[in-house]
Amino acid sequence: MAGSREWERQQRRIATELERERRATERDRVAEEKAAHQLRVAEKRECARRRTEELEERMSALRSALPNGLRHPAEVDIEEMRRRPETSRLELGELVEPIVATSWELAEPPRPGAFARALGGMREWRDQRDAAKVRYDAYVDDVRRRESLRLEQVARLQQEHAERMRLALVEADHHNAEVNRIRDGLPAREKTAVESFLRHVLLELPLPEGFPHEVDVVFSPATEQALVQLTLPPRDVVPVEKSFSYIERSDSERTAARPPREIAEAYRSVVAQVVVLALRQVLGADGALLRVGVNAHVHAIDPATGEWEYPCLVSVDAAREDFPREEALRNVDAVQCLNRLKAIVSHHPYALEAVEPVLVFDLTKFAFVEGLDAVATLDARPNLLEMSSTNFEHLVRQLFEAQGAEGWTTTQSNDDGVDAVIVNRSNLIGGLAVVQAKRYKPGNVLGPSHYRELAGTMEEKKAGWGVLVTTSRFTAGCEQKAREHGRMQLIDGNRLIWLIKEYLDKDVLVG
Repeated sequence: MAGSREWERQQRRIATELERERRATERDRVAEEKAAHQLRVAEKRECARRRTEELEERMSALRSALPNGLRHPAEVDIEEMRRRPETSRLELGELVEPIVATSWELAEPPRPGAFARALGGMREWRDQRDAAKVRYDAYVDDVRRRESLRLEQVARLQQEHAERMRLALVEADHHNAEVNRIRDGLPAREKTAVESFLRHVLLELPLPEGFPHEVDVVFSPATEQALVQLTLPPRDVVPVEKSFSYIERSDSERTAARPPREIAEAYRSVVAQVVVLALRQVLGADGALLRVGVNAHVHAIDPATGEWEYPCLVSVDAAREDFPREEALRNVDAVQCLNRLKAIVSHHPYALEAVEPVLVFDLTKFAFVEGLDAVATLDARPNLLEMSSTNFEHLVRQLFEAQGAEGWTTTQSNDDGVDAVIVNRSNLIGGLAVVQAKRYKPGNVLGPSHYRELAGTMEEKKAGWGVLVTTSRFTAGCEQKAREHGRMQLIDGNRLIWLIKEYLDKDVLVG
């Protein structure tokens, strides 16, 4: 009986101890889960904090685009524009070590001693040596194969490295030749030299990370004026999120949206800062310039059409004397600075509301001559083939002007295949067109080569339309190509006669 009670007490003690261990294990498990949960919550909160911090850093960089850019000097040392060709050393790594076979002496089995030879060990040794020789020969063949492959790899790498060095040298020589041309042409105010120099200056514009560096420049030596066309950062450069936070209850991340007004104002400020910085860089780099114009555009999709557009958001034409001094620039507000310079700034740049540029960049790429009244030179019923080339080009220009367009005739030297430039400023069909006028006899037809010439000129001048006018006619192939192009108009001799009668009230002949 006593033994039974003792056994029961032992069982209860064991059960109690087991329950104690179970509870301790459960407490440890709960504690571990709680610690893991707290660690996970802390990590997610830290992630949200870091993301919010990145947003604040991005906004700070946007707000400080102009002040940060002003830390970089505007002056440019032309000699520092030079490039040194790459002279890196070829690193072969493991391939530098030849693959060499060990000698046969190390692979040959040791010869038996006198006692072994007395017991007939020579025969066994010869068998072992013959087997080892077969294995050694196979090993040597493999080593030779791998060494041959190594040598081929080394030769290929050396050839590729030499070619890279050669191309780097050619590229550096080409770039440095351009630098020499800029250095020699800049003091003489040579047009292409000044344009190349200013293009280099703008491509090095100290902008925040991720901003585009897409520019074009036109320089007028006669007026010491440069016109810059630059691309602004897209709208998404301003983050639409204001902050991130972690919600433990739902185990989710909450995003606080930035107010639309703040986004619009931030983008407006960014646009203004980029333009002011561009003006400062150009005027500071080229002390001979008297005026600088900037047309600032942005690549964006028009929500109404779904097509990519390039609207102008800011246009300014600033005289050097009107632009703030370098010391004062650190204190200016970019938006107010542009207002003082009488810039045309979009009222709603974030909404991509375009403005009409102060200076039309496309037109500055052409050299124009004073307009000539070619119509006044026509008497009775003149023959167009007897007109001078100059008068014929002016007549074509006046024909378009009579239809409500603005027109200019280009200089005959270095006209790049453009005889006239036509601009229709209508909101519906506005655009720039280049015109080629061919005063040919009726037997000299215009074919696909003339189409290709005009298409190439349109591409080079970035013209929206091309017009090919002739006193002769076009081949069927030329007309088909023009139809397929979609932005090219052909005017043959018969239609030209009708248009002159319709819009200039003159009767003319061809032939």
